[in-house]
Amino acid sequence: MSSLARVTSHRSVHEYAIDLGARGRYAAAWFALTGPVGHLDLDSPQSRDSRGLSIRASHLRQIGMADLAQHLDARAIETAQTADEAADAGLGWAADALAQGHVDEARDRFAQCLDTAPAESTGAQNARIEVRIQWVGAEIDLAAGHQALAAERLTDAVAQARLVSQRHLAKSLMFLAAVRAMQGNPSGAHRDLIEADAIIDRERWISLWWPWTLIADGLDHDLWGPDAAGIWQGLHIDRARAAVGIIRAHLPEDLVGRWAGGRDVQRLDDLAGRYP
Repeated sequence: MSSLARVTSHRSVHEYAIDLGARGRYAAAWFALTGPVGHLDLDSPQSRDSRGLSIRASHLRQIGMADLAQHLDARAIETAQTADEAADAGLGWAADALAQGHVDEARDRFAQCLDTAPAESTGAQNARIEVRIQWVGAEIDLAAGHQALAAERLTDAVAQARLVSQRHLAKSLMFLAAVRAMQGNPSGAHRDLIEADAIIDRERWISLWWPWTLIADGLDHDLWGPDAAGIWQGLHIDRARAAVGIIRAHLPEDLVGRWAGGRDVQRLDDLAGRYP
């Protein structure tokens, strides 16, 4: 019996797809959610699964394709049946605009989303939404030059994520580390990255290996110890390269070129060239 065949509930399909995406298996995740990974049939039942659409859109954002994600997020907003689903979709829609550099549009979308967000975080899903609210709010703060406000939001996100999700915790720590580096606090950023690294490595979350490396590269490598070059070559760079390859091998053919030629992969190639 296949892994997908063992998924027995609608909720577990979502969780299964999230786990596949975290491990870089995007095409398999999308197949689990919506069937064939090509263009979504708007007449299919899957096209009315708001949560599934939001997850697929989130995966596209992770690999730098927010322009494709925004269409799924817009559909997820249209088909949302609960406040949780509406908030999840709205946050993704705001993040899509941010990723494309449309800050004013993102701010408007974020404000609309806050109007529909659950009033109280009484469950794990609501708590995860609260963490995502802090992420998107922090990005908007950064775009406006408010690093201190972004750091406050992300400190809250870390505290909230510790209660509900190791994956959200790792991402929150990475985001906070990036902001602390901007603020001239490399030791704080280093501490956050070390904690995030332990979680990512333990859980084998391939989708976080490569962005972790890009964030860490912004710090003084002396923070990593006397054999910094060896550490980067032997672990971090090789791990990021492996992640890029795994993701490429698990994307639909029509997206492989965009991923391989994207800005983030090019940055990793440039970084790897410094540690031949």
